[in-house]
Amino acid sequence: MDCRSSRVWANCGKIGLLLFGALVFPSCKRKEPPPKPKAQPVAATQAQTGLPPDFDKLSPEHQALILDFRSRMPEWERRRPFEEAQRAKDRAELVRQAPAGFKPSKSRKRVKITLIARDAKVKVGGSFWYRIELRNMGPEPIRWMDHDWSFFKHGKALSDWEFRMTLPNGKTKRMWVDRGVHCGAEEVREVRGMAKEARRKYIEDLEFHDKLEQGLDVTLQPGETLVTRPWRYYGGFEYCDMVKRGEDPDARIPGEFREFPGLDPFENLGAYHIKAVWTRKSIGVLWPKPPPDDFEHDKVGEIESNEVRVEVVP
Repeated sequence: MDCRSSRVWANCGKIGLLLFGALVFPSCKRKEPPPKPKAQPVAATQAQTGLPPDFDKLSPEHQALILDFRSRMPEWERRRPFEEAQRAKDRAELVRQAPAGFKPSKSRKRVKITLIARDAKVKVGGSFWYRIELRNMGPEPIRWMDHDWSFFKHGKALSDWEFRMTLPNGKTKRMWVDRGVHCGAEEVREVRGMAKEARRKYIEDLEFHDKLEQGLDVTLQPGETLVTRPWRYYGGFEYCDMVKRGEDPDARIPGEFREFPGLDPFENLGAYHIKAVWTRKSIGVLWPKPPPDDFEHDKVGEIESNEVRVEVVP
């Protein structure tokens, strides 16, 4: 454009003013700076890593404990299906449904133990065949856990479950079932020649599956009953000899009763009065929430079954 003519000069002046205004007076609309990323809360950051919010403030010992716990979580997740399968298997075998018309107890009595004798009469030196039933009498589920050698499965419950027997002469005798036996000679030979890490993992897996099979973890709904597994009694040496021969000492036998071996109390003629007693120690019931302070089982410390009468005859 030639700005030397007057008409064109006017147009050039307007354009010049516009250009000058654009250079001198920029846009009045202020541009906001780009938003800064919001700082992530510490708690959220720790939650993503599975660490507590105050992890950095904990002692080195406590931190090491938490890190060790987290390092084991993948292994626990790997084992979870085995635990769920064992719980389902034990429940199908040992738990009976609530009877028709069951109504939860209005008292504080949450558990009822029933002792049932197979025979009203036993010959001198004979065995006492029995079944124990433990029923949830309360309105809420109860979780029963035996961490090792469950009494209901294997019968080993030294100092937790006992029988109290009144003899014909009036004296009282306490007896315990001591049956669970671990025979590990073959297992020791299998780890020879293994690398250290492989041996450690093999032994850990072996212990895990052994304890899983030996222990018990079932939840009893209101009215449901946990029953003892029926089996024939074998002493320690006989038990391990059977294992070495490939026989199963815990094989289920016909019927619903297990054997308490004939001992000296059964060598006298007359009437015997027997009851089972559970003392809340290493084996026990875990409630969904802590029981009240005046809960009767906590005060008593043990629960007794009914009493059965067995007559020893020639």
